[in-house]
Amino acid sequence: MPRTTDYLVRGKNGRWEEGENKAHQLERRAEAHLLRKHFDDSIHCYQKAAEKLKEAEQSSNDEIFRQSVKYQQERCIQLQKVVSIKKNQYIADTTRHQKMMQVLTKLEQTSIEQNQETSNLKQLIIRTMEEADSLIEQLVRRDGDELESVKSDNGACGEDTIKVTATKTGKLEGSKWPVDDRTVIEELQTVNYQLRLLVAQLLTQLDASRKEVDMLRERVQLLEEEHHVKSDDVEGNSSVAVARKSSLHVITDSTGGSSPFVYSPCSELSPDVPADTPHIVTRELPVLAPLELPDFDFEQFKKQSSADHSPIS
Repeated sequence: MPRTTDYLVRGKNGRWEEGENKAHQLERRAEAHLLRKHFDDSIHCYQKAAEKLKEAEQSSNDEIFRQSVKYQQERCIQLQKVVSIKKNQYIADTTRHQKMMQVLTKLEQTSIEQNQETSNLKQLIIRTMEEADSLIEQLVRRDGDELESVKSDNGACGEDTIKVTATKTGKLEGSKWPVDDRTVIEELQTVNYQLRLLVAQLLTQLDASRKEVDMLRERVQLLEEEHHVKSDDVEGNSSVAVARKSSLHVITDSTGGSSPFVYSPCSELSPDVPADTPHIVTRELPVLAPLELPDFDFEQFKKQSSADHSPIS
């Protein structure tokens, strides 16, 4: 007939298992939230799991069970810290990515505006050069017409008929000096001055564009260096894990039998080297020469042992 204490123990064990199962469910839920980047929900689930494990520990009298549950509580607390670190890192990465996107967007907008200004400047420069060419062509044409008129006048009337008189306003009047020459020259000077300003503005924009290109190259180089550093850290962690995994070596003797000793100078079982040493380097133990056994005289040993164990007469 079962005793009442048996029913009580079973009931307590049932409560222990129920609390532990709920804690494990909360841990799995926290892992799922972590995969979805729901860091606050993951931390909350780990907190609830630690509370459930604490309740299970308080409701138990078994030392082994309480020790196991205590280790699980410490694990949940450490996982909360890990998730909070991942959350801060994710926020920092997201913020940096957003800032970089804003900078790139501004640079794209400025580049578009600069391209428009550059195209407008090109059009203005071309138009100004065309105006200057037309004015120069007009002057050359007028000079040619004047030379022809002078030659015709000299041939018909002689040099005495060519007269130049000065007016009260200071302007020259004559048959070979048109009134619009001074105006054309002034316009040509104005056009050349505008052309000089446009070229200077274009050179200024070119210098600004070169500076922006250099700045973007530096930023790209910094981002590539950060990416390489992160990849090197990941590879280093994986290599350390492989080193710890493959650092156990079993040495066998020359007869083919396995030695009961395991030499592990770089493993986690070694008391001399700490388990979290980051500079562990994997290297195989050198192949040693077989041990030379001394020559024994087994016949003499057998005779001596038989003589020692012979019955005394």
